[in-house]
Amino acid sequence: MGIVHKVYTLLGGKEGSFLQTKWSNYCIGKDLKRKQKLLRQYGIEALQAFKEICRESSVGYWLEFGTLLGAVRHKSFIPHDFDLDVGILEDSYTEDFEKKLIAKGFVKDHSFDVVKVPTGERKPSEYAFHYKGLAFDIFLGIREGDTRTVYCYEVEKGDIVFSTRSYTFSTKEPLSTVTINGVELSAPADPVKTLSMYYGEDFMIPNPNWTGKNGGNKCATYYTPNEITGILIRPKTDVL
Repeated sequence: MGIVHKVYTLLGGKEGSFLQTKWSNYCIGKDLKRKQKLLRQYGIEALQAFKEICRESSVGYWLEFGTLLGAVRHKSFIPHDFDLDVGILEDSYTEDFEKKLIAKGFVKDHSFDVVKVPTGERKPSEYAFHYKGLAFDIFLGIREGDTRTVYCYEVEKGDIVFSTRSYTFSTKEPLSTVTINGVELSAPADPVKTLSMYYGEDFMIPNPNWTGKNGGNKCATYYTPNEITGILIRPKTDVL
């Protein structure tokens, strides 16, 4: 898509024109179908590999966001989903844990640090991996007393975070279980309550057009850029 777009520009194509928009939408749709195919092909394998790492490391985990929604609503993956979301507590993500992920075939792509802007306090809040090309996001539950807080970000072109929101849960309740394609996996203590917070009380009704902007985020806390924001971090490479 990148090469074709460059050729289009060199030939005089204008950014935002009708042809460029049509071509971009075609490429985006084609890439989405590729990602959805990877989820069907490797989703269970990736979750089982992650589950095994957590068991070996004595780390509690839970399904998050769209992956949790698919488990509860479909007992499988959401038909239009294209990645995997899981959560662990922030102190569970160690250097040794990351090494085990990499040894199992997970490839680190990028991460997010959450920043309290007025004080400059900063800590990791999300790690993004790929497993055989499939996007696999690990959200960190940041401890604050008897609660954990999960942060989510909306990112625009240029890797700039333009929106941050968070959800807070109790850490006193034990995890529950759900199934995806017959495989038992860990979930929040009350998956229905959690999904209602994320997607609204009608989360059992499929909505392929759902986004964080139009969804049921009445339980989320939203932050302005001068309060709390996320910093996207990409690993350094030796490629010039």
